[in-house]
Amino acid sequence: MWTYARALAVLGPQTSGPGTSHVWFQKPVLVPSTVEVVVDDRAEPALVGLRSAKDVATNHLVLTFQPGLSA
Repeated sequence: MWTYARALAVLGPQTSGPGTSHVWFQKPVLVPSTVEVVVDDRAEPALVGLRSAKDVATNHLVLTFQPGLSA
């Protein structure tokens, strides 16, 4: 869940309001290890991924975020 929250935080202030997110956990992040955050915030919905820094083919997490409509 920490990796989910951290990946969501990468998107910044847009995640502080209402919105919908979906997360797919693919492989656990073993400690100690190094991961890379990959972000496409121009996509609709925004897309965030965590992958291994040593093997970029190893995905740990994929997250999508769609901001809610403002009132």
